[in-house]
Amino acid sequence: MPKVVVEKQMGYTRSEFLRVLPKALGGDAFTQSSDGNTIEYDSGNGRLVITLSEERVREITPLVRIPYMDVTFVFEDFGHGDLVAFRKRLDRSFQKGGG
Repeated sequence: MPKVVVEKQMGYTRSEFLRVLPKALGGDAFTQSSDGNTIEYDSGNGRLVITLSEERVREITPLVRIPYMDVTFVFEDFGHGDLVAFRKRLDRSFQKGGG
């Protein structure tokens, strides 16, 4: 399957994102560039490269400020079924609860 690129704005700080990532990857090891902006992961069924932008803040009101980053996921060499399952696991891991 060709390369699949998914771009998202995610309401996470870098430290929050990196805290959730191991669970999202099933506890498997990944590598992070020295500048912290690029993460690489080999699932055995394909390769994932994640690029993180600088953190920004969306100000709704002076008292409501939400951190966010642009996050690019590049999936390489995943079969269709593996890609669907892997993306579902990532999405579920990064969901934030609401009430």
